[in-house]
Order: sequence, then structure tokens, then C-alpha cells
Amino acid sequence: MNKLLLPFEWKSLAGKSENVVGNWKHEGVIFPFTEPWGDEFSSFFPSSRIETGDSVRYYYSLCSITKPEREVAWLALAVREGDTFRKYRLSDNPADYFSLTGLPEDCRPIQPVVLRLAENDWRMYFWIHGPGKCRFLMASSTNGLNWQVSGIPLLYHYPNDPEAASRPLQSSNDATTVYQREDRTFEIYSAAKTFVQPDSPHYFEKDHAGGCIRIIQRWTSRDGLNLSEPDVILTPDGLDPPDLQFYYLSCLDAGNYRFGFVGRYRIDAQRMDLELVYSVDGLHWERPFRDSCFPLQFPEEAFGVYAAASIYLEGSTVCMPYTATNTAHNAEACSEERSIRRICLATIPLHQLFGRQMTNGALLSPPVRTLARSQTFHFRAGDRLRLSVMNAFGEKELMSREITADSTGRYQLEYPDDLFNKVVRFKLDGDFTLFTQEM
Repeated sequence: MNKLLLPFEWKSLAGKSENVVGNWKHEGVIFPFTEPWGDEFSSFFPSSRIETGDSVRYYYSLCSITKPEREVAWLALAVREGDTFRKYRLSDNPADYFSLTGLPEDCRPIQPVVLRLAENDWRMYFWIHGPGKCRFLMASSTNGLNWQVSGIPLLYHYPNDPEAASRPLQSSNDATTVYQREDRTFEIYSAAKTFVQPDSPHYFEKDHAGGCIRIIQRWTSRDGLNLSEPDVILTPDGLDPPDLQFYYLSCLDAGNYRFGFVGRYRIDAQRMDLELVYSVDGLHWERPFRDSCFPLQFPEEAFGVYAAASIYLEGSTVCMPYTATNTAHNAEACSEERSIRRICLATIPLHQLFGRQMTNGALLSPPVRTLARSQTFHFRAGDRLRLSVMNAFGEKELMSREITADSTGRYQLEYPDDLFNKVVRFKLDGDFTLFTQEM
């Protein structure tokens, strides 16, 4: 994939600037519920989608909104072949199609994150809930179907596991995603809790762990089992509403960026929204919006959406599986007669995730080298503006033209020979929305 230049890297020279997102498309429910498990018992948060050649596997949770997780929590697998789905509830019998053995006694698994490291090397990371235990474990498999619990717990849930207090570097608060990097190392992102004093505006007694707020931490690992000390990477600050907490982080790698989908948990409303962030290293994250960046359109989304761990690309389209819910986080309110969760899909063009809308504006890019014979810019469809190529200092115009973006918002600038392999800047003037530039 080409290197991307985001609009926030450009310098504003004039006009009004507003950070915007392109148009999400709601694709609807991923698969229907035809089993007697019930509509309530479904969650794809923060679970995984894995392509296996002729089929696609969806690993997800069966978890009630209104009943304790220890009573109903379990895992399920949906296998799609063409337009047909086969679904399997997890078994503890290794002879069954979808099974997991080695669980601690009386513990139930939930929130599976599945990675395929090699053809016959699969891993599943998940939480267990049981008497006196709430821990993040790993299981291994040769086929992604029959699993065996491996190793010691990676994380301990605060406040639901007594071990968490004595293991502060492994203390988490659920909602954990795991990724393997190109260099074969691992990253784990999870919510953690930090205490605030009763006189703080961030102190809310009614949350299930009163006096704490959720922040996002990252652990790294060479083997996916032995974790580094955690780094704090995302936390609300004085520019955010006092009741805002960060619940989870799901990621997508594209070009030279990591794009993140952060759960914005509002305690007062008991609602979960989605904020878009980005990073170049997974450690330092930028928040250009500081608000919900995903429109909630359906009744079952009344109390929010939860992005899956598996955000993926189909061509240049970002595909985000998510769980929609009509029930408050504490289950004390519901927008309809009964609680419902839906496993849905939304899509958006990759090049429209982050945009900058200019009114009577002018933007100047950072210096770049013209190593290709053309540059591709992404605007809103039909945008008309002036595009200039400037020298490396942005002080002299080398060429310019009036341009119009096509029906997809794309415009491709071809260089004359004398501008190839030169260090230049680009200048944009007019009323337009710049999304990304492909280098």
C-alpha cells in the first residue's frame, strides 16, 4: 500500500478549518440468528473475523445483557461459505467441531480474539469469568477449531479478580485486543483503571468501579505470552467531558499509519460511542476529533456500538464489524421493550477516514520528494479548487492548475519531467475537503 499523507500534516495558511469524517455506510446485520440461543446472547466485541480460503470464520461471544456473565457467558463460531452460515456453540469435548479444553473449573470464556500465525498455528486470547477469577488467557490450536488453554494468565481484571491488586502491571479492566506486527511481535491494547479523588470532576460513584476512570494501555511482547510493562497511550483530559472514559482500542494498519477505533464510554448516559484516532508507532496517538465519529442510525444502536478487534480492508474500503446495543451499559435502561444486540457491519473508504474541510481556505503540505510520476489526492466528490506545486520552502510556485475531483473524490496530478524526483510542497486554495494524499 502507498504511503499516506493525512490532512492534519498540512499547514493552514488561511480560512476556516474543520476536522471531518467521510460517509459511513451501514451494511446491516452480518448474519441472522436462527438458533435457540436468543438474540440477546450475541456480541462481536472485541472479537475476530478470519478468512480461511473458501470460508470466513466469525468468533464471537454468547453473553447476556441482563444476566450475570458467569451464568451464560460462552463462545460461538459462525462459518460463512458463500451466503450460507453454519454456527457452533463452544464445547468442552475435544471431539466436537468447536471445542476448548483446559479451562479452570467453573470458569466461562468470553470475548475471543483469534490470530492465525501460520497455517497450523492458531491462537485465541479471551477472558474467563468464574468464582474469584476474571483473567485473560491464551489457547492454542492447529486448526482454529479445537483449542487447548496454554500458559499462565496474561492479565487480571480489576476489580473482579483479587490477584489484580497484587499484579498492578498486569491489571486490566476487560475489553482487550491483540495484534501481531509485521516483525512477528505482539501488541495488546486494553482498558485499565486509574483512581481519582472524590473532589475530582471525573469522580463518579455510580460506575461499577466508583472512583476510577478507564484509560487505554499497551503491552508489547516477543512471544505473545510474556508482556512488557504497560505504556499509557490514551487518556481523557481537560478538553473532554468529565464523565468520559476510554473503554477499548481496536486497530487497523494501512500504509504508514495505524488507525484506531476507541470506545467513548459516557458514564452519565451509560452509552458507548466511537472516536477515530491514528498513530505512526502504536505508542503516540492523535485525536483530531474528540467526539463520536460514527452515526448511530438504528433503534438497536440507541445505547452505542462496540467495534470488533478485526477491522479489515477489502480493496481500499475499511470494513468494521461491530456490536450494536439498545441497552444501557449498566442494563438499567433500554430503548425498546426488550434488550437486543446485533452483530453488524459498516464500511467507509480508507481515504475518507480523516478529513479537513476548508472554507475560503489555503493549505500547504510538508515537503515531499516526487518519487512517482503522479500524486493522488482525495477530496469530496466534485470539489473544485486550485492546486499548486511549490518549491521546497513553499515560497515559489512551480506549476498550478484549477482542478475538479471525480465522482469518488479522487484527483491524480501528473508531473512534467522537470518536476520528477524533486523536493516540493503542494498548496491548495478554495472551498474543499481534503482527506488523504497517496505518496
